[in-house]
Amino acid sequence: MIKRRTCFIASAIGEEDVDAIFKKAIVPVLKELGLAAKRVDQVEHNNNIDDQILALIQGSAVCIADLTYARPNVYFEAGMAEKQGKSVIYIVRRDHLDPPPPNSRNGLKVHFDLQMRNIVAWDKPNADFKRRLSSRVRHVLDSLPKPAKKEPDASGAREGAMFVQLSASQKLKSIMSSADTVLRSLGFRPGLGPMRKRVAGNTAQALSATYEKADGETRHLVRIVVTTRVTMDLLPPLGPSPGLALGPFAERPKNQHSSYVLASLGVDLLTPTGRPILVEEETQEQFALIRMILSPRDFRSKLRKELARLGHGES
Repeated sequence: MIKRRTCFIASAIGEEDVDAIFKKAIVPVLKELGLAAKRVDQVEHNNNIDDQILALIQGSAVCIADLTYARPNVYFEAGMAEKQGKSVIYIVRRDHLDPPPPNSRNGLKVHFDLQMRNIVAWDKPNADFKRRLSSRVRHVLDSLPKPAKKEPDASGAREGAMFVQLSASQKLKSIMSSADTVLRSLGFRPGLGPMRKRVAGNTAQALSATYEKADGETRHLVRIVVTTRVTMDLLPPLGPSPGLALGPFAERPKNQHSSYVLASLGVDLLTPTGRPILVEEETQEQFALIRMILSPRDFRSKLRKELARLGHGES
């Protein structure tokens, strides 16, 4: 899978000046642009080295090849990247662009097939090189195909439109039915009596139910309440903290894992008295407040995430 925020680096590993360019210029520039630099010696693995290099190339959005010291492996890796359709940014120590001395067979230079490329030259990891490298990487990233936008889910939109038209009591029944579907899919069954209907004050309606399941020696209990808006009598037992801070629940048996899920059709950032709901850290492990439900599908997604956080479902 291509990771749009990674960049593969091919270079002569172990050469002091090349390693300095990697650590002091390439890595900081990429980090500033939100990219992670991946060089094979910097990645922990237990694979064949060639397989690991190819995997890193395939998984990167862009590649940088430092041609300094004319290492064959760097040319090979750059060629593999281009074969896979990757954009390769070529850099090199500046003296490799100079004509070699007459009759020299050992002069380091860029191979002829890449000499016409727009190579970014460096002398040392200074601000000028980092500026030019950053500009080139930005240009390449801007030219990459953007991820395709997801088409809106027409069925989800229809469900949301239909949900809005329901009465308050119908919405509560629909949400409670969704809760039943989610909890049953996680192995829960209704427990401690049937679903209860309750009225919370003059302007709020609520439905509540309790579900349970056994997991080895542990008994999982989930109390779920869905309401048109939060009122004080719907909050879980208050702790010793002043105001409306929700402190730890009553002490539970060691083999019992209990949670309280309060789902509201409204935003309900505040209680009816205008005081904020504060949840103490210990209570957060037992309590979930789901607000502003847009549709049954929206609620099922939020409920699964909260149950996973509370330790009752898949993460």
